[in-house]
Amino acid sequence: MLLQLFNVDLTLGTFKLDSVTLNVDQQEYLIIIGRTASGKTTLLKTIAGAYRPSSGKILIDGSDITTAPPEKRNVAYVSQIFSSFDPMNVQGNIEFGLRARGVPKPERAQLMNGIVRDLGIEHLLDRMPATLSGGEQQRVSLARALVTSPKILLLDEPLSMIDPETKGPIIRLLKAIPEKYNIPVVHVTHEWDEAYALAGLIAVMHQGRIIEAGDPEQIFNEPRNYHTAKLAGFYDMHKGVATLTDSGSTIKLDNGLELKSRMKISGSVYACVRPEGVKIRTSNEFNNFEGRIVEVFREKFGFRIIININNIEFTALAGSKPTRGDIVKVTIPEDSVYVVPNTGI
Repeated sequence: MLLQLFNVDLTLGTFKLDSVTLNVDQQEYLIIIGRTASGKTTLLKTIAGAYRPSSGKILIDGSDITTAPPEKRNVAYVSQIFSSFDPMNVQGNIEFGLRARGVPKPERAQLMNGIVRDLGIEHLLDRMPATLSGGEQQRVSLARALVTSPKILLLDEPLSMIDPETKGPIIRLLKAIPEKYNIPVVHVTHEWDEAYALAGLIAVMHQGRIIEAGDPEQIFNEPRNYHTAKLAGFYDMHKGVATLTDSGSTIKLDNGLELKSRMKISGSVYACVRPEGVKIRTSNEFNNFEGRIVEVFREKFGFRIIININNIEFTALAGSKPTRGDIVKVTIPEDSVYVVPNTGI
């Protein structure tokens, strides 16, 4: 493992990082995902050295850097907000870290030329930072970080200030970094689509803790935790009690509604359903209900509708616009009902 965190604790006012343990391989792309104020950026800055843990250890390449100052860690941190040395052009900004280390000019040029060619920003070197677009700013930030040959690249919401048309090329660029530069990337975000597109490994943060970690397919399709399921796109999560059956389980929701699931589980649970799992049609399958459309929202590829079934709401997707107040037939196939234990967190 190149980066290892062992039971890292940190208290900042009323917030606490709580026994964070992580292992990141040499060419790993780790996404740390969580809601606002879950501790993602605090954890990133703790790895970078801006905060010192109250207990626990941080190791890079087996060396304990828990108390080392930021400049001794050889870690590059890229903030979500582009910052620059405004009197300098792009080339001056990219070279700044190398000049601060006393790297001779010919070597600086050699290091920089390869990076700017990889990132496709050769034409920006004479520009001033204030004239750059969001996508150009992000590429310059990456160049400034990578040119110092860091052991780890830390990215704090790197796509948050970029328009949708620019995100695709930047995502491709980011995804190539671990292999191209032989370094791990630790990237924090609250956007699931971003995490799913980039991650080799995902760690989910909630209230200062890593509550779940795994590969993207496992986290997205088989979350083990209520908060993970929420982040992974299960809009509707209803409390109930599950009873085992021959083919799976039956979940009796708090309002008396019963849902069949192929998952074998019993006890206090949440029945979780994504919008694409709620079908507006009649069927001979299990989980057939009648409900009333209470809200309709226009989205990029159709409409998201909220259906009230026996005083519990479910979210569905539709290609054409339905009418609010309509009574509709709803089917929720058994394999669309995912169940997680109700652990009380």
